Amino acid sequence: MTKETTNEEFISQKQIADMLHYSVQTVIKKRKFGLINSRQFCPRGRVFIDRKKFFEEDMPRLISLANKDKL
Repeated sequence: MTKETTNEEFISQKQIADMLHYSVQTVIKKRKFGLINSRQFCPRGRVFIDRKKFFEEDMPRLISLANKDKL
């Protein structure tokens, strides 16, 4: 990483893995109960992650979703 990151900005790999696991589990649960269909989530049966987009857009959303669940 070229730019300095503060402790608040830095998210450990484990936290990322936990959040991804959590969000994937949520998707699986919703899919099981028919709340979302699988093609809507990953059109070709694969999930492609654009790393830049993931960290800039999806991470903050995942974090806020995770925090809402804890309340």
